[in-house]
Amino acid sequence: MKVRDSELELFLLPIKKYFKKIMKYEKIIIIVDDNEIIRQFIKRVIKSVNKSEKKEKNSVICLGDGIELIYLEMIDQMMKNIIKLIISDEQMIYLNRSDCFKILKDMVLEKKINKIPFVFCSSNTENSTQFIKGNLPNINSNGLDYAYLSKPPSKTQIKSLFEIFNI
Repeated sequence: MKVRDSELELFLLPIKKYFKKIMKYEKIIIIVDDNEIIRQFIKRVIKSVNKSEKKEKNSVICLGDGIELIYLEMIDQMMKNIIKLIISDEQMIYLNRSDCFKILKDMVLEKKINKIPFVFCSSNTENSTQFIKGNLPNINSNGLDYAYLSKPPSKTQIKSLFEIFNI
């Protein structure tokens, strides 16, 4: 089966858009949630922290599903390697956070991608209080580092994440 140039161009379009967007940034934070309102809220909090901490070279990209995250992470690894933090909800339509985390962790262990901190953003108070109470995230030499964050996160929590993961 021969791939036509137009089909290839259509496939590469997201890669080109992504590459153009990231060229001016040093670090990218990814928010993955199927709820647009939650994504935009978290993005505003992160942008507020970026502004107050003078981190204008940080950017935020919002995604609606784990499939998009895996795709974008693979592109990032091939292009510039500037995704520095992933904040993800659990429940999504096609690929949830747990499965996405497992895929990324396996890819790190197989040395297909670099290690990226992964934050579980949850309204489940049992998990989110681990971070609120000041417990350090699980810094794991084998696989991905991860932490829990309450939903919706506060500016203080985002600042703490930035400090812990050196964003």
